[in-house]
Amino acid sequence: MPTLSRPFEELMRPVSLILLFLATSLAMPAIAGMPEAQALYKQGNEAYKARHYQEAVRLYREVVQEEPSYSDYIDKPLGMAYWGTRDEGKALFYLKRALERSPDDKNLSASVANLEKKDVLPDSSASGTDLTGERIRNNVVYFNTGDLLHRAFTLGYERALNNNNSWLLDGVYGASQDSTSSFQTYGLGVGWHFWFKRLSGAFIGPKASFQLGSSDDTVTTYTYSGYPYYYSTATTSIVHRDLARYSVGLEGGYQWLYPSGFTMALGYGMFYDKYINGDPAGSYYYTASNGSSSSIKSSLLFTLGFAF
Repeated sequence: MPTLSRPFEELMRPVSLILLFLATSLAMPAIAGMPEAQALYKQGNEAYKARHYQEAVRLYREVVQEEPSYSDYIDKPLGMAYWGTRDEGKALFYLKRALERSPDDKNLSASVANLEKKDVLPDSSASGTDLTGERIRNNVVYFNTGDLLHRAFTLGYERALNNNNSWLLDGVYGASQDSTSSFQTYGLGVGWHFWFKRLSGAFIGPKASFQLGSSDDTVTTYTYSGYPYYYSTATTSIVHRDLARYSVGLEGGYQWLYPSGFTMALGYGMFYDKYINGDPAGSYYYTASNGSSSSIKSSLLFTLGFAF
């Protein structure tokens, strides 16, 4: 079979890309979800059809920044848009990644094969970066040193859903002991943060937590006898209490995200706090042994973490 001349191949390139786009887009599931991401996706398709490939690349990548979960749908058109800009290394990277998820896609398989015949090497340099080349980080693991003031240890994970929203999950353990009492609690916290920029800058959002635990208090009872000359006998015993605690409230602050991935956040929260089956050991105010107590408490947020 004769090999196509280079000029003829260049002449047919726009036609081939349009035909490939039409063939693959018919098989592509419709993107549902945030209207901003949908609008960007449609604009990217229009730019591609108009052969404005660089603009299509920019719009498709903005879709992923707006909604990272859409990357499965964007790899294919993004790869084709890169191909249109003659950046065949990036085109091959994204088309191969799309082919891994859709191995039965014959058009996609043929496109990858055509690029590999040219000895093109996949270029992943644009993967996981924003439009300025800065790496996009969607996850943070952190340790809240502020909770140490309350004799608690908190380790958390936060996941960015898009540029402005994230959810978080905390694991909490608290323990303390002195000469008359000891207690320990453990539990989970969940929350939601609104950001002005993904995982960086100012944030605010609701948070709730639930903990279980127990306390042991040393109680001294005095018995008086010997009328009319009273004397007392002291009896010491350990009172065990099972505890349950929940809190709901609002926290806000500011997080610094450094190029290395290191994060530091400083903030403040106000929470409605309720203990069931008595106050925690060490409190000066006790309710009945099977009672409950509630209060409004503040919380200092000072976290150190790593984003990836």
